[in-house]
Amino acid sequence: DPIMAVRAFAVVHARYRSASLTMAGPVKVPELLEKTRRAIADAGLEDAVSIVGPVSKQDVPLLLARHDLFINTTSLESFGVAVMEAAASGMPIVSTEAGEIPYLWRDGADSLLGPVGDAQAMGDAIVRLLDDSLLRCRIAAAARAKAETFDWSKVIPQWLEILQSTQMEQRCSGRFVKKK
Repeated sequence: DPIMAVRAFAVVHARYRSASLTMAGPVKVPELLEKTRRAIADAGLEDAVSIVGPVSKQDVPLLLARHDLFINTTSLESFGVAVMEAAASGMPIVSTEAGEIPYLWRDGADSLLGPVGDAQAMGDAIVRLLDDSLLRCRIAAAARAKAETFDWSKVIPQWLEILQSTQMEQRCSGRFVKKK
């Protein structure tokens, strides 16, 4: 929800006039891009918001390194790859509670989470992180630690264990027994 991101950033910008927002990602709905540009103009944020569009996977860490925190204003989400990429880069995370996000991320522990569509709550959470450097560092460290648990070196053995136990169950249940 890019328009929610603009509205949340307006809350931040009212307090931190030097703050900036970079919006990255593919443009899936051209009309939404135009509405987002209008929302930026209507809020008077043209000098504070940049839309960079799609970013190659190899450039994501470079883009993230130039920023203080990551916001995810989605209204629909499954795993949240972009959130995980930001966490792996050591970014503190502010996200909506869309989809699977609250099953992966804990509000106040490794992220700050808020209701879908609530730009004021998102803006307040961002301001909270900007106001409190200890909280920002704690959330960032916990997010990074969470991301490390999703490293392939940890995930692949878990998948292999699941697959091997499933195969054993199938063998023991007779599903692989050839009938005469």
